Amino acid sequence: VNAMTGVYRPTEGAIRFLRERDRQKPFFLYLPYSAPSAPHQHPDHKPPAPKVVKSWDSNEWQKGTREVYGLMVGRLDQAVGKVLKTLDDAGLRSNTLVIFASDNGGYALARNEPFRGRASELLEGGIRVPCIVRWPGVLPRGMVTDRPAITLDLTASILRAAGARLPADRPLDGIDILKRIEKNRPIAHRALFWRARRADRTWRAVRQGTLKYVSRQDGERVEEHLFDLGRDPGEKKDLLAARPEDARRLKKLLAQWEAEVRPAR
Repeated sequence: VNAMTGVYRPTEGAIRFLRERDRQKPFFLYLPYSAPSAPHQHPDHKPPAPKVVKSWDSNEWQKGTREVYGLMVGRLDQAVGKVLKTLDDAGLRSNTLVIFASDNGGYALARNEPFRGRASELLEGGIRVPCIVRWPGVLPRGMVTDRPAITLDLTASILRAAGARLPADRPLDGIDILKRIEKNRPIAHRALFWRARRADRTWRAVRQGTLKYVSRQDGERVEEHLFDLGRDPGEKKDLLAARPEDARRLKKLLAQWEAEVRPAR
């Protein structure tokens, strides 16, 4: 927060931190941007009053234009570029791990093609996100991987990069995904789970291999689907009726996970 104006300026704060940090010590910088999430507003035009929406599913919160959305994405790109330049100017490029990722897919103004769905849903458009990593001398430049990963994996990767040891009584749900990419090793067969709840609506999903089971519950009504992401990344062909055994197997895995990882509400 700018001490003079009281305005939250994440890029300004990050650059100041990098310039004023103790150069004899390692550092960890977590830099979360709200853009380009709602409310959508021109980056150079401050509205006369904050937008306040009381209903959780109100479309008013997501209103805007593609032009403004594009300007917000462009401003985010410029901000990240300034932070990376600060790292380079300080001579930190060669020994700094940089991770750029999103916490969810785009909302209505974004284009998630070829994926179906959007943020707050558990279709691929809501959960498949960009993740770009820069780690000179460790990860090959320009490498692209299709290994399935989840944001939880980044925790294990960061701990290893920092040389930190995890307490024995605090096992991680994720794996060191960057080490597997670095060594070009396959990922062990595992299942990935999701749950998203807002008001009376709850999304649940499990993926194992290329198969993904997803359900949406609204009150007592439940809608279920089974997709093969290897052949159908856009989730257009529902295999629930054609592959009942696979559906039952994945539902059982999801039920076991639900019993172990209970929601807080």
